Order: sequence, then C-alpha cells, then structure tokens
Amino acid sequence: MTTNAPIVKTRKEFWSLMERHVSKTYYHLIEEVRLPYEHNYLKSYLIEVNSLDPREIPMYIRQIKLRQTELFAEVIPTDDPRLYNVILMARTRRKDKISIKKAVFYLEISPQSPRFWVFHTIEKSQITDYLLKYLILKPGSRLDSPWFSTPLLLDFSEKLGELRGLGIQYKYSEVFGNGFEEETNEDKDRDFEELPEGVISPEDIPFTEGIFATEFTMRIWGEVSGRILKKFIEDEDLQKLSSISSIGIKRKEDRGDFIIEDITFWGKFLSRGTSFLEHIKTIQEIESRYFRVLSKKIETELLSAEKSNFGYRPKGSPFIITLKNTELTDNPKFFDSFVNKIFSGKPPFRIFGIKSKVAKDEYVIYGTDLHNGDPIELEVTPEWITLHLRSIPNKNVCGNTILRFFTNIQRYYDPQAKLESEENGPIF
Repeated sequence: MTTNAPIVKTRKEFWSLMERHVSKTYYHLIEEVRLPYEHNYLKSYLIEVNSLDPREIPMYIRQIKLRQTELFAEVIPTDDPRLYNVILMARTRRKDKISIKKAVFYLEISPQSPRFWVFHTIEKSQITDYLLKYLILKPGSRLDSPWFSTPLLLDFSEKLGELRGLGIQYKYSEVFGNGFEEETNEDKDRDFEELPEGVISPEDIPFTEGIFATEFTMRIWGEVSGRILKKFIEDEDLQKLSSISSIGIKRKEDRGDFIIEDITFWGKFLSRGTSFLEHIKTIQEIESRYFRVLSKKIETELLSAEKSNFGYRPKGSPFIITLKNTELTDNPKFFDSFVNKIFSGKPPFRIFGIKSKVAKDEYVIYGTDLHNGDPIELEVTPEWITLHLRSIPNKNVCGNTILRFFTNIQRYYDPQAKLESEENGPIF
C-alpha cells in the first residue's frame, strides 16, 4: 500500500514540505473552493507520554509489533534527534476480509518537555485517526491523548487567536444506551470535524421520560461563531448541552502570514494557511498551558505520605467533581447503569474497577487506569465524585487520568460539571 507522504532526511526538508503543503491547501481552497486531487489537510496530533525517555523512542515504537501483532511500526531517524519518520500499518481481519491501513507520520519530540510528542501527517484523516487511536489504546502503551475540557477550549479560544469555528457534541445517550460505541472515522479532511458516531434512537435508551436531552451535535464555521458561543454560555438550558468538542481559531503573524486551526478536545489540529511557523507556535502554546495545569494543579495534589520530624504526615488532597446535572438524583434507576458503564474499562474513560455499593446512592470504586496501570480510588454519588490518585515511589503517576475523566464526564453526562481540589480550589 502506497502513501502520499515522503520520507524526510533533515529538519530543513521537513519544514519545507510542511510550508508548501499548508500554503497549497489554503490557496487551492480560495481559488477552487476544494482541495486538490489526493491532497489532504495537514494534521498534527499532540500526544501525552508517561515515563518514556526520548532516547527510547526508536526501540519503543519498533517493539510495538512484538506486543501487538496487528500493528506494525517502522522508525526512520533524521539529522535531528527530536524528529523521526514513523510508518504505521495496521492489519485487521473481519470474517474472511483483510484490510490494511498505512500512513507516514513525522514525529517531533517537544523542545519544551519530552513528555509530549507531536505526530504530523499529510495523509487522510480516516487512516491517520484510526492508526493513532489504535496506537494509544494499545494496553500498556503509556501513551494518551491530552484532554481539553470545555473550560480549556474556552481559554484557548480567548487567548490564542480569533475564534472562527465551534463544535459542540453532547453524547448523554451513550452512557444510558448501548454503551460507548467505537468511533467511526469517515473522511474528516473534507468535513473539518468528526461526524456523529451513530445516532442512538430513543428505543435504545432504557429510560427516556424526563430526560432533558439525549444527544446534541452542532458545527459552525465563520465570524458568527463567537455570538453563537455567547448564546450557549448565557442561556440556562443551552448550558446543559454545551460540551465543546472543538474550536476553530485564526492566528496572524506581524508580517501578515497566518494559520487557521481546527482544534479538537482530544488534541488533533487540522490546519491551513500561509505559515507553518504559526501552526507550531499554536501547538507549543497549548502544550504549555496544558502542562501547567498538569504540573501545577494536578500532580502537586497527588496523595502521598511526607516524612517529618514526627514520622509521616499525609500530603496532597482528593479531586472533587461537582455535578449540576440532576438526572441521577431525579431517576435513581439510572445510577447503577451510570457506574457500570463509566467503570467498564472501555474507552474513553479507560478506568476499570471493583465497585462496592456502600449506600443506596453511593459507590466506592477501587480502580486501575488502563492507560498506565496507576491505581485510583473514587467515591461516586449522584451529586459529586471524588478521585484519589496516589503517588507511587519510583514511578511517575500521570495526572492526565484526572483530566481525561473530567473531560469525558462533561462530554457524556454533565457539561456544567466543575473540577476542584480540596486544597487549591477550582482547577480551571
């Protein structure tokens, strides 16, 4: 299977390829109102990495084929130790039919923190989304997406550029319907945004009476985006649906060059414009903001025991998610279903746990984050959820677990949920 992307040997060659590609995309859209034949948008995927030294990357990615026989990887270095060509290929078999997906990525290790990788590609989204999610969700991968909750995306839209697009996707039906469906990956290059992943009919939801809404999807591009966003923020009913899944922004350089970005809640950037440099700056600024939340507000609060002159004293505090949605309170029969679905171990939450019902309206979960094996304990009620993430000696515990859980609570149950820690107050 051939690909559209060449292998690069130097940082200069990579940069020239990217500059030509984003410019060609933009000017062809302006002149022809469509993409050139077999030409795709530039896509970049920000990846959070847990406990992996950059020097281990070639060996680590090559070994994927030894641990997962359906996913193969080849790593080709460049003259820059922070830049690699990565060829990913996945083989799937359904009944007697074998399908192969293959794509070339350009992997950059962040100059700000080796904890973050960026996979750039100019291949089709329906292939690259699939391969990257396959790579991340592989058990024991130690890779995860960043998770941009609604407050973070709002912050990006205010601080990083002119708001040009807005996506809202509230998916309550998947919690109380047939469970989390595997995402379909149509050719998103031509849609700017993910399509709804199979609308669930009311008959598929066991209890529908009294539910405010089961699913809502909206996508808009243009200068009206800011006014639409304001309506959703100010309206009491629309707030209940306002789980922001993506934003579009336009950033300009002083000399007039610019980039237009579509940024999704799971760290995908889709770009066109006249400046690849502005694209890189956007990713780096978002990475910095996200890292500050992780390092300053999440991982400083991990529970541990600190040595003192009088033995050991507790350090850190639990995280608290306050729920404004009253569905679990108004309909107690939802509560058991909610807990069973959320802690099934399936994506996107990826937490599997032993569930103990300690009261009519309270569960205690002794769980494991399937992203990296970290233990996590939770108390779950219809009004609030507490999360206890413990520091482990000689191991980097990943605070991304907290942001993943919170972002998906907003997306699948309560867009108005709030996250805080006992000591430091609101996280956002």
